[in-house]
Amino acid sequence: MKASAAVAIVIILALIGTAVAAHSYTQLQQKDVLFDENSIQLGGQSYQTWEVGYIPGNIFNIFTLRMIGSVDSVGTGVDFYLVNDTNWNSWSTDIGLRSALSVVHLNSDVLSSQSGGQFSLAAPLNNGDIIVLVNNEYPNVNNASVNVNIALQYTSLFNFCDFVAGLVLLGIAIVLLTVMIRKKARALAQNP
Repeated sequence: MKASAAVAIVIILALIGTAVAAHSYTQLQQKDVLFDENSIQLGGQSYQTWEVGYIPGNIFNIFTLRMIGSVDSVGTGVDFYLVNDTNWNSWSTDIGLRSALSVVHLNSDVLSSQSGGQFSLAAPLNNGDIIVLVNNEYPNVNNASVNVNIALQYTSLFNFCDFVAGLVLLGIAIVLLTVMIRKKARALAQNP
């Protein structure tokens, strides 16, 4: 095989490795939406609940699973709670323990339309959580509108393997190209 053909093959190998690694890197972080509701109205209730179920630890996910979310409201007096479903009975009967029993608690000041509430935590190892929106001004005020978005963020095992394979391919191409260049330089030095 001619040297120029070998160099071309190695350069193509390097380009393929770079493309695979770059594309896989952009796909490493995956996100599954668990709950996404806009303009939730509490109406004439002191609080409303929704269940969020998921099973963390899928064998195709690696590294720490994270639950990420954002909550904001237009209007006043709404608190957001994310409660582990095993704590639900205690949470619903003991007002004093609500903050302590919640995985996340964002009060009405945090959720105001001027700031908005964000949270991120290692995904709890249970099979579900309960979203609770509490109307602190019930029954006097019922005009709040709340937006809630919760997602599970993880790194895909397949994309991670593709990323590593792309880097390995690129590394092999660089080593081969370096060896070829040194060989050529030695040959030129011996035969001026």
